[in-house]
Amino acid sequence: MDGLARIVVVANTKGGVGKSTLAANLAWAFATHATLRRRVLLVDADPQASVTKWFDLATDAVPFERVQLTTARVLQGQLPRLRRQQDLILVDCPPMDSHVTAAAVAAAHLGLIPVLPSPMDMLAYSTLLPVLRQAQALNADLRLRFVVNQLSPRTVLAREVQESLTDAEVRLCRTQIHLRQVYRRAISAGTAAAAAPGPARDEIVALAKDVLHALAEKDAHA
Repeated sequence: MDGLARIVVVANTKGGVGKSTLAANLAWAFATHATLRRRVLLVDADPQASVTKWFDLATDAVPFERVQLTTARVLQGQLPRLRRQQDLILVDCPPMDSHVTAAAVAAAHLGLIPVLPSPMDMLAYSTLLPVLRQAQALNADLRLRFVVNQLSPRTVLAREVQESLTDAEVRLCRTQIHLRQVYRRAISAGTAAAAAPGPARDEIVALAKDVLHALAEKDAHA
């Protein structure tokens, strides 16, 4: 370790896969959970500013720092400086084909790719793989992981998605994030599902530990 923050980008080619929800809840878990606690910065790199608007609704203090960096040039200039001030930086990205996301991925140690358990998402991820591998060719430190999001358990489709992703070139996080209303309710309150005890916090903490395990692996292409 070099004493600088690790950078985790949450990205996908398509919207609506829960990038902001995952990034924000991971930030909250890393900042507050006793087994994870770190100095965390959440970077809103999406011009739509969804995660910024989310926590602007907060009535209590948000337990991590936030910043908007929505151009490739600003990201490239600011991320190296910000790494000296944090333990972990989470970047909520716009679609993968944007220059902004390309700049974030170029600086990242882990790319976390949320995938919904739907046929259209399964088709989309196959076109994403070449883009991700190209990013790895430019960034030797970049690890890649799929994470199944908004999962309804015990369905045929859920099993098919897990089997398909397990066979893919990019490894699948052990933890799956389920479809729970608490995630949406937390947004309207300017907080995170990971802030309160329950199954949602448990699975976010488990995913955070998956993230740490991926970051600790010596072979970035494993």
